Amino acid sequence: PGITVVMIYSFIMMWGNFFVPFMLLLSPEQLPASVSIFTFFGNYGQVVYGQLAAFSILYSTPVLLLYVLISRRLGGGFALGGAVKG
Repeated sequence: PGITVVMIYSFIMMWGNFFVPFMLLLSPEQLPASVSIFTFFGNYGQVVYGQLAAFSILYSTPVLLLYVLISRRLGGGFALGGAVKG
């Protein structure tokens, strides 16, 4: 259980990391997905909405799947069933 918690926590912390790769990585081939989303916003307010929407769905899919798997496994612990007397 401890290793699983550490793996989930590490995945969540690394998945949304934006600032450090944005500042340190210079080549577009090495950019993680969180920074690649930023490249869809062009100069002078131009946005490529179709590609941004498609990439956003692909980017959020692993996190949503992880949530579904975890919520099924840990769903009973969040119900607060023991906190209410009666």
